[in-house]
Amino acid sequence: MTGAMTTVVLFLVAAAFTKSAQVPFMSWLPLAMRAPTPVSALVHSSTLVTAGVFILVKYWHFVVACGILSVLTTFGFISLIVAGFMTLAEYDMKKLVALSTLSQLGFMVVGLGMALPALTFLHLMAHAFFKCCLFIQIGGCSVEMALLACDCLKLMLRLQLLALLFWQVFFLN
Repeated sequence: MTGAMTTVVLFLVAAAFTKSAQVPFMSWLPLAMRAPTPVSALVHSSTLVTAGVFILVKYWHFVVACGILSVLTTFGFISLIVAGFMTLAEYDMKKLVALSTLSQLGFMVVGLGMALPALTFLHLMAHAFFKCCLFIQIGGCSVEMALLACDCLKLMLRLQLLALLFWQVFFLN
């Protein structure tokens, strides 16, 4: 591969990293997820950011010819770990979904770095489907909690503890 073609592929990978919010560019997605409606947050989370991974899958042969699979694996793994740790300190449900999307996108980039483009594409499709289902649930929860004027995630944690207590009492008797 010529030097000019390698430069074009590196710019393509940089554009895909920016679009899929990988580690140097990952700060914009949780902020974009503060959208007022679940539908606009769904557009950011499930369609826009997955386009970067789709670009890498589509132009896979050029990426392999350039020989930067270890770069993909490294940046994908760092994105996966950083997004996973960022979710531990978050209470906003939309930001949690955004950070879980970042983690899954990092996992997809790791899959590409391990030379598994077909499996990455399957993961991309499954992620889009299940993320849509998750947004339907979050939209319903947001509407219900807006009517009750309380924090959804903290209420769900309390209900989970209550359910755990119920099942412990149930199984002890």
